[in-house]
Amino acid sequence: MEYTWKKRRRPSVWKGAAAGVVDGLVASWVMNEFSSLMKAVAESGSNGHKQKTKGNGQQQEDPTMTTAEKISEAVADIRLNEQQKKKGGTVVHYAFGAMMAQFTVPPRTLLLR
Repeated sequence: MEYTWKKRRRPSVWKGAAAGVVDGLVASWVMNEFSSLMKAVAESGSNGHKQKTKGNGQQQEDPTMTTAEKISEAVADIRLNEQQKKKGGTVVHYAFGAMMAQFTVPPRTLLLR
């Protein structure tokens, strides 16, 4: 019985980049779900402990929301309301995840050539 080896395809940087974006978005979604689950578990068994607060008693703002606000102010000179901060924070979170994946997938694709 003869077996013929398939010719190995040459890796594509663009396909690697696209895979990196998908990987980053999926990883960001998984992180969101895990974070929500951990928050629910912590709140259900908190034994009277409260979340971290700032000195004036307010809940600490999500870092992605802060980043979205800073970007909005720096780029468009627009101050965001709470709803816009939440949406902007989600965009920052997913964009950061997709961007970070680009540092791993395309270099691996280039190294496999």
